[in-house]
Amino acid sequence: MKMLVYVLLVAMVTLSLSDAVIHNYLHIIRSNAIARINQYNAVHTGRYRREAHTMTQKEKSEVVDAHNHFRRIDARESASDIELMTWDDTLESMAVRWAARCKFEHGQPKEGPKRDGWVGQNLHMDTYRGINLTRAIQSFYSEKRYYFYDSNSCGDVCGHYTQVVWAISHKVACAYHRCPRYALYVCNYHPGGNMIGQKPYKRAASCSQCASGAGWCRDRLCDRNCSSAEDGCTCAAYCYNCAKLDLKTCRCSCAAGWRGTDCSMPCKKKREKCTPDPNAKPDQCPPVKGPGAYEYTYSPASSMYVKTQHQQLMMMMMMLVMLINNMTIIDSAGI
Repeated sequence: MKMLVYVLLVAMVTLSLSDAVIHNYLHIIRSNAIARINQYNAVHTGRYRREAHTMTQKEKSEVVDAHNHFRRIDARESASDIELMTWDDTLESMAVRWAARCKFEHGQPKEGPKRDGWVGQNLHMDTYRGINLTRAIQSFYSEKRYYFYDSNSCGDVCGHYTQVVWAISHKVACAYHRCPRYALYVCNYHPGGNMIGQKPYKRAASCSQCASGAGWCRDRLCDRNCSSAEDGCTCAAYCYNCAKLDLKTCRCSCAAGWRGTDCSMPCKKKREKCTPDPNAKPDQCPPVKGPGAYEYTYSPASSMYVKTQHQQLMMMMMMLVMLINNMTIIDSAGI
């Protein structure tokens, strides 16, 4: 019995270490220098910062780069409409003032500049291992293991992940504050995500269903600031059902009876700005692709690896608890 418990413990540790390698590979990155400076200031000044911290340009770039890095991972796997994120000073001002409250709760400050519409928010609390913005954002994204796209459901908390990859959230800003016992991170997103009943993104080839209506793409992320094929922008549009592609605007012109960014949806009602056509049948023509179009190669098996591994670990933990309980009962009975 003890040998079996030992074997289970070894297996659990192995799985846990493997899981840590998969989900924490960005812990040692360029923010280490910033972390060391912040640790020095906290220790040698003998007090923690009371005033709101203003983000440096390097920290802003780190936040934007980390978010776009994780968003590209999902775009490479299956997402068709995830947008490139850029920094927003108004969201930063809101995040700075909210973090300075040192309360681990969601919300936005009543005073100061604000963004119209819904603003999404992620919070992270960390000990003084040094300020590490990418580590905080990576902790949000690591919840991906709990999210199930097909059923749009979570096996555990996964709302931080879905906000990080929410397709139409294209503005971001984060802030942090050194509170008495921990560091509090606040990240704001606009437009906000996690809308009830909606999935974070659509599945198809990267940049083929961008919300802007054009297929301008920057390394698999929709870039609404692109207007031509230059400065790293490519036309990655897909146009289905005999639609035509305007390479100058990278937009599809749908044939009669079809609508949508890629002309893949049939017209059903006149109020959809298109008229139903009884002769419109799918796949009568091959799709027209932009010169920068990506192939859609999604494989469900690859995305299930981490989820399956986590499920195995949870099952072993349950078995171990049951075994320990049984051993306790046997020992107490004197058997």
